[in-house]
Amino acid sequence: MQGKNNFETKKNTKNKNYFIFPCDFLIITHFLHNFPTEITSIYVYDGDTVTLNYANNNKVKLRLFAIDAPELAQDYGKEAKEHLIKLTENKKIIYLPKDKDKYGRSVGTLFANNE
Repeated sequence: MQGKNNFETKKNTKNKNYFIFPCDFLIITHFLHNFPTEITSIYVYDGDTVTLNYANNNKVKLRLFAIDAPELAQDYGKEAKEHLIKLTENKKIIYLPKDKDKYGRSVGTLFANNE
């Protein structure tokens, strides 16, 4: 009796060759460039902009991806900053870069305690 479909598959595990093509190299390079990076400390400017300090003393000014919080001088600006501080203080921070904005800041996602 045949299976549910009319196709037979044979498992051949011998003599498999793997090649890396130029497009694969680009994908791997992109992944490594965008690999999450652990941060040692963070300074919150406002509800959507922070400075990240790496273990090697490098710093990056970051605009949070997909977040549009009010500026400090606007209504609820101070509350937005305080909320971001509460979300990030005393937590392990991971940074996943995505792009650059028109001001040259990195744009990315932060994860606090892997959340």
